[in-house]
Amino acid sequence: MQHGLITMPVTGGCDKDIDGERGFGRPAVSAHAQSQVIEVHRQFDARVQRRMFRFYAKALHRNQQRANQQVERALADADTE
Repeated sequence: MQHGLITMPVTGGCDKDIDGERGFGRPAVSAHAQSQVIEVHRQFDARVQRRMFRFYAKALHRNQQRANQQVERALADADTE
């Protein structure tokens, strides 16, 4: 479970890393640091979702305006005939 990272041997007394091996790979991550990372990812996901929602809401609004204009033009053309 290295996720494409190039790792260097860690010398000295260190806790077991994520893979459960001692001395290789990334050092162990504290529960607090891990929860902070999870929170940052959650906030990022929420921000992305808000941006996507705004984008699609604007696109929907534009499409509704365009459809309304087409209906108004069609009604105006029908009135003139």
